[in-house]
Amino acid sequence: MVNISIKFLRKKMDSGSFCSKQNLILVGFMGSGKTTVGRLLAQERGLFLLDTDMLIESKVGYQIAQIFARFGEPYFRNLEKELFQWLKTSVRGAVVATGGGLPIHCENINQAGKVFYLQMEFEQILQRLSQDECDKRPLFQDIERTRILFQARIPIYEACADAMIDASLDSADIVQQILEIVD
Repeated sequence: MVNISIKFLRKKMDSGSFCSKQNLILVGFMGSGKTTVGRLLAQERGLFLLDTDMLIESKVGYQIAQIFARFGEPYFRNLEKELFQWLKTSVRGAVVATGGGLPIHCENINQAGKVFYLQMEFEQILQRLSQDECDKRPLFQDIERTRILFQARIPIYEACADAMIDASLDSADIVQQILEIVD
C-alpha cells in the first residue's frame, strides 16, 4: 500500500468544485474504519451520516449477525440492494458508510455519489478489531476464508472508487484528505 495515497482512479473530481448535494460514500473491507471516519466527516461538514448496516439493522430489528443466522446472507444482500436503490434515488448531501459487501452486490455505486475507498492491509484490520468486533461480523468467523474474501474484493473496491485513501492513518487525517479532494 502506498503511504498517504490519494490515487484518482477515474476523472478528476468534477472540475475541482464539489456539489454539496452530492453524497460522500465510504467503501472498504469490514473493519477499515468507514463508520468512524464517516462520523467525523459528517460532523466536519455538518451532514448526516447514514451507515448502511445500521439502517438495515434498524429496519429488520436484528443485528447483522442475527440477520445472517436467521434469514441467511441472500436475504441480507437483498436488503442492501433495496437500501442502495433508496440511497441512489432519494438521498443527497449525506455521508454514507457502506457495509463491506455493498459495492460487491450493488452495481454502479458511483451513481449515488463520490466514492472513497478506505484502503487497509488485512493484517492491519485484524490488529484493529477486537474479538468481540470479529464475533459481530458473520463473514469474520473463518479468518482464512475472510482473507480470501478480502483479496477478492480489492479490485471491486478499486474499480468503483473515485479516490483511494490510506485508512491506516489517523481518522482525522483521513477526513482531511477527503476534504482536500472535495473542496
